[in-house]
Amino acid sequence: MIDLEFKIQLHNKLCELADLILYQYNPCQIRNGKCLDRDFPCCSSRFNRKDTGKCMFLKEKGCGGDNVVCKVWLCDKAEKTNEECTKALKIIEELAKLYGFTT
Repeated sequence: MIDLEFKIQLHNKLCELADLILYQYNPCQIRNGKCLDRDFPCCSSRFNRKDTGKCMFLKEKGCGGDNVVCKVWLCDKAEKTNEECTKALKIIEELAKLYGFTT
């Protein structure tokens, strides 16, 4: 396997792992188009569109992109919903940093 193939597969696995953690703990508590106590979406992303202020990858039920940087991000309120969830996402973020997927 070449380095690029390894990085692509690793990135995909980290995204899958983050999705699994998010599914298990549901830190954003998305219900009826809202997350926690605000209108969905509240995600902060480098992919936010200037015209709408919303991320171009956000879909009706959450993130529609496979980007580990976005998948491990939680707002301050969501970070406080479950300590174990937050710790798990931070570990995934550290692996992403180790392999250059994020800074």
